[in-house]
Amino acid sequence: MNLQFYIEKLESSEVFQNFKKKNKQAYLASAFFTIDIVNNSTKIQLDYFNKDNFAVFLLNEEIQLKQEDAAKTNKPEKLGSSQLDISKLPEITEKILTKNNISEKLTKIIAILTQQSKPVFSLSCITSFMSVIKIKLDDSGKCLSFEKLNLFDFVKKQ
Repeated sequence: MNLQFYIEKLESSEVFQNFKKKNKQAYLASAFFTIDIVNNSTKIQLDYFNKDNFAVFLLNEEIQLKQEDAAKTNKPEKLGSSQLDISKLPEITEKILTKNNISEKLTKIIAILTQQSKPVFSLSCITSFMSVIKIKLDDSGKCLSFEKLNLFDFVKKQ
């Protein structure tokens, strides 16, 4: 399922329709997808920007709305359409890992879709050996950048 599927699901909800009546200038600024491969689950979050705050919509069993202040961030660009199938992200990521000679198993992918002159997916992937793989993908699934880090490098040694 691509981004448009989730947008349509959100826009058809009463929660969103009530929000949009009061916030006509709001626009989609980013999308977050947390893909838990071990537990076979995905959490979806769509963020709409309106003046100086974000309306964060959580699309789980039910749609929830949370408001977050955006006073400390620059005004985000409006997110363009994306055709990449979100359910294909684990498969695309596995191919990139194989190409980079990484045999560790993926356990979780956190994907953030933002507009950077075009839609770009920034992935933070956790592996079974606690490595963090950072990948940027364009809308076709092409790898724009790749970096492997060890999670334990982030832990300050005492």
